[in-house]
Amino acid sequence: MSGEDWVVASAGVRAVKGALPLPAVERALATRKISIGSHRSQPVTKKLITKYHWIMVMEGYHRDSIIKLDPTFADKTFIIRNFGLSTPLDSPDFPDPTFSNKKGEEALDDYFEFLKLLEIEIPRVFELLRERVVNYEMGPESE
Repeated sequence: MSGEDWVVASAGVRAVKGALPLPAVERALATRKISIGSHRSQPVTKKLITKYHWIMVMEGYHRDSIIKLDPTFADKTFIIRNFGLSTPLDSPDFPDPTFSNKKGEEALDDYFEFLKLLEIEIPRVFELLRERVVNYEMGPESE
């Protein structure tokens, strides 16, 4: 959106620094005209997380790993699919095709399903974050 500056980073709790995107990920994103050829992985570190107001994770395991780095991160670390819900989902974790044993088109299908979920959740979460920023900037309502 015009006039808005958002800084977004990607990091993984099991990431190896500098790894290339998986071919299936590149192929799935290419169908959406998204190129990530220059993307390199980076591991989650305390120093990195300290820079951000909100940490959005895909799985409960990711949230737990981040909180182990520093318990003070608990208040700013959220499982994406539960973010902003009054009643958390019983199974909020994204299906992670990265460590699947599937190959070829079968693996690609899993990434398409993953993308479908992201295409629903990212706009929803972004709008909720935008509302929080606007409410913060406006401050307490005057009477």
